[in-house]
Amino acid sequence: MDSKLYAVIDIGSNTNRLVIFKKDGYGRLNEIENVKSVTRLRNYLDEEGNLSQEGIVTLLKTLRSFKEIVKTYSIHTLICAATATIRVAKNREKIKKIVNEQIGWDLEILTEEEEAFYGYLSVVNSTNIHEGLTIDLGGASTEITYFNDRKMVYSHSFPFGSLSLKYIFNEMKDINELELYINNQLSAIPWLRNLQTPLIGIGGSARNLAQIDQFQKNYPMGGLHQYKMTGPDLERLVSYLSSLSVQQLQKLEGLSKDRADTIVPAAIVFSCVYKYINASSFIVSKKGLREGIFYKELYKDMEFTLAPSVIKNSIQELVIDYGQNEAQINHVESLTYSLYEQLKNFKLVHLTEDDWQLLQLAIPVYYL
Repeated sequence: MDSKLYAVIDIGSNTNRLVIFKKDGYGRLNEIENVKSVTRLRNYLDEEGNLSQEGIVTLLKTLRSFKEIVKTYSIHTLICAATATIRVAKNREKIKKIVNEQIGWDLEILTEEEEAFYGYLSVVNSTNIHEGLTIDLGGASTEITYFNDRKMVYSHSFPFGSLSLKYIFNEMKDINELELYINNQLSAIPWLRNLQTPLIGIGGSARNLAQIDQFQKNYPMGGLHQYKMTGPDLERLVSYLSSLSVQQLQKLEGLSKDRADTIVPAAIVFSCVYKYINASSFIVSKKGLREGIFYKELYKDMEFTLAPSVIKNSIQELVIDYGQNEAQINHVESLTYSLYEQLKNFKLVHLTEDDWQLLQLAIPVYYL
């Protein structure tokens, strides 16, 4: 089947990323390239609120390196998107012009609402969670969305991120003070308190916390997507991480070195929000802004932006990725249905239609 390649460049406040996705004839999303560059553009905002010349040079250097990679692929669509730091920069129009002239790309500066929406879209298209609160903790802003029945109900963008909180935390020197600051920010959102839903963490800080937790628990399975933690897990991590020096954090299993100086305030944010909404669990999503942008592009000519069945799509991905024999799958399904019918008819086991639905999901991955 025909396949198309899509490149998404995410210009964040802490890191810049180039991700290349392949969309095959089944409409599946495959990540075939993921390149990260730590630029910390947030640190290049000057006193007037402009991105400094040094910051612009840093950005252009990264984009040129991304362009060299992009040249090696036959890209169908390229989207270059910037978030909080470029959004708040007073010289953002100048930056857009420079990127267009020197790199040849149209820079799309996402609004707060768009950034929040893309995070939500990535979660509802890659998990089976029907109600929850997403939190995307970036370098200079934090986006949250509340969704119910897979539909977004509310969204909000906070004017703080892991980098800006790092400086606040260093000034306060006290976790309780930082928690008070965050809770004051949360209390300004009337719909947020006591939601009692899962809290879904998006972004590098959430993924790093999950990796640390997995190492500490000797978690036997690979993968971070939909990894689940509890409130006590988050509190334990806050206590543990805040007891370590930056040098010790840089050597910590599961933690990227470039996040060693920002992981503590990030963990405090997740813990505060968890307690504030009385969350039922903390679930990590490996999918985020970049996947959300891709999903929007993928469904732009369709009447919907939500995948009809996330579970079936995920199983179909496994079938293709692991080269399962579809004729064999059909044969196993036929045998299984015959056994299911006989067990039900002879009342040897109490079986329902829901049981058959689960069996149908299990059959394609039986030989995995």
